[in-house]
Amino acid sequence: MSNQKPRIGVDLDNVLFDFTPAFCEYSNAEFGTDLTSYSYHEHWAKIWGQNDELLPHNELMDRWHYMIGEKFFEKILPIKNAAEILRRLKELGYELVVLTTRSANNPADDKEIRRQTRDSLSRDFSGIFDEIHFLGIWKGADQEKGHQITKSELFDKLNLDYLIDDQTKHVNAINASGEPRGILFGSFAHQEDAAPNTPHFDSWNDDLLKYFENKINGR
Repeated sequence: MSNQKPRIGVDLDNVLFDFTPAFCEYSNAEFGTDLTSYSYHEHWAKIWGQNDELLPHNELMDRWHYMIGEKFFEKILPIKNAAEILRRLKELGYELVVLTTRSANNPADDKEIRRQTRDSLSRDFSGIFDEIHFLGIWKGADQEKGHQITKSELFDKLNLDYLIDDQTKHVNAINASGEPRGILFGSFAHQEDAAPNTPHFDSWNDDLLKYFENKINGR
């Protein structure tokens, strides 16, 4: 590493905030589903569909708009010990950067989801993060915007040294180049396809802190 402080990118949902149980509870109450943290996955049209049929796209967008309007993202609780461990990582000399795929097609919804996200970070992680980056990879194909950047591409663009994320697709993409710099976080069914030897921590704990302490000390 150079004289510049090493930089850790940190995912938002299921890493900083307890998204999956909050989503399942909200969906069950508002939309009559029977979701659990184990049955949840990112394909919302599928988990919200019935009789093996996908939820129509317009209904999916209506629900998404409704959730944003109800300030769902402001209500998600932070994951236990996250702020404490992150402050200690900052004290060790790391720069901490948020990378999130939270986004919306509607510009007004997109602005609102960013506001809710920034307010939640200010409330629960005040003074911890140096930067916040929103990725639009869920916005779909947009011929005017062209290619939507992925986390692994933004990882390189921002000169990050590590990424902590619950999604194996992001971690595996970063680790495909050699040294494992993608760190898998949490314990979820969608992590079954993690590449061998991927660093994996179930929670914000002393083992994770020690891992990064050894890294910054060159051990």
